[in-house]
Amino acid sequence: MLDYATRKAGLKPFGVSPFGLDKFSPLDVPNLLLYREADQEGIVKDGSNFVSSLPDLSLGAHTFAQGTGNKQPQWIDNIQNGLPVIRFDGVDDATGDQLTHGSTVISGSGPRTVMVVGIQRGIGNYDAWLRLGTTRGLKIGPFIQTSTANKPGIGASTSITDGIARFNGLTLNNVPVIYTARCLGTNYSSANVEFWRNGVALSFSDGFTGAMNTSGASIMGFGGVSSRHAQWDFIGDCAFNRALTDSEIASLHRYFNRKYNIY
Repeated sequence: MLDYATRKAGLKPFGVSPFGLDKFSPLDVPNLLLYREADQEGIVKDGSNFVSSLPDLSLGAHTFAQGTGNKQPQWIDNIQNGLPVIRFDGVDDATGDQLTHGSTVISGSGPRTVMVVGIQRGIGNYDAWLRLGTTRGLKIGPFIQTSTANKPGIGASTSITDGIARFNGLTLNNVPVIYTARCLGTNYSSANVEFWRNGVALSFSDGFTGAMNTSGASIMGFGGVSSRHAQWDFIGDCAFNRALTDSEIASLHRYFNRKYNIY
């Protein structure tokens, strides 16, 4: 396990980690603007392991924080492949667990790639795991709402008509999942968005072609629809302000899969 200072500096020691991984990590991929894992150093927790601050290991320095006790998720050890998760319980509609960063991680309408690793802990009226921006912000996760149903995918956060790209595939409950979205920018549409679950491309289902022009705060555990909060375990995530290549995405999948035994 790399110490927080080493990973924050983007440096990795020689040799093989205790997980049998090579030296690759998301820090090796250019244009990294957000990178966190539940096992990292520097997470601020109270005596009951409720999380008030989750630092960004990239040079983007997008620390997510929550000062209100009843809104803090809980760090729980030895959940996935012997490693911890940060659990968002999704119990309270209006005051559920969430961590917030004061500005968007990836602003504007340019290309982006976002990967989130986690475990859904309940099938129900929940929304996205991660929302990068409050105004037309990209949200990603197993539940992206239209007026009639939820499916995995990405979408804007202020209104379903602002832009949504949803994909076919049942939500997997209590199963670790890597969701990956590669966006060419401009808008949310089948022509501009690709979506993977555990390395398998999902076919486009439906959506609204809205502008991808992101600004505002970023939030974990709250997608922005009807004050709903997600019930899930956070394992890790990373975000880039460009469309990664297939090879880069495959390397990131391999990193998270080998470390956490995702699929």
